[in-house]
Amino acid sequence: HHSTIFVSTIFDSSVTPTPTSGVGGGISVSTDFGVSWTHIPQPLDPGAPAEYIIRANGDTIPIVSVRTAIDNTTFDLATTDTSIWIASFAGGIRSAKINSSQAIGNFQLTALPPDALDETLPGQNYNFTVDPFANLNHRAFSVITARDGIWAGTANGINHSADNGLSWKKFTHQNSGISGNFVTALGEQIYTESNITYRNI
Repeated sequence: HHSTIFVSTIFDSSVTPTPTSGVGGGISVSTDFGVSWTHIPQPLDPGAPAEYIIRANGDTIPIVSVRTAIDNTTFDLATTDTSIWIASFAGGIRSAKINSSQAIGNFQLTALPPDALDETLPGQNYNFTVDPFANLNHRAFSVITARDGIWAGTANGINHSADNGLSWKKFTHQNSGISGNFVTALGEQIYTESNITYRNI
């Protein structure tokens, strides 16, 4: 949809006592080349009792609820024909469905691997918490939707999902030899029969 524009915003706040990365201003959508806009507030977690992710196999992964827009800042977003993915620092990697009129549904947090694991697989049960305070890999800065799946850059490497977020594989300096683990931008270069994913570290 070439007439559709998605924009995320971040603003500064003087109400916090310590320096932050900013405040998430949410996401705005225009379906008419920017003439009119619809605004969606920064996605927040609802709190109890929904403080966990239910995975496809029924496994439940606890989360540290992000109930404020402070440090929950969408640094990057990417879309497919049916979904939008956002990288929101302490808010992690989230996705939502997009319908035919480009309306965005509720954002769902995805369970990237914790620092101690290199992958999460669909059929397995795990004992970790999605926690941006304890896991650098849960601090998200970049995301792209490429021909071979979703790629997400964090403070602990590059994560790839070929099945729309059901499973993730993490690439780090330690397990793959990439030049660094703090990945602030990703890009895809498409050739005739293949593609290369670039990263800014």
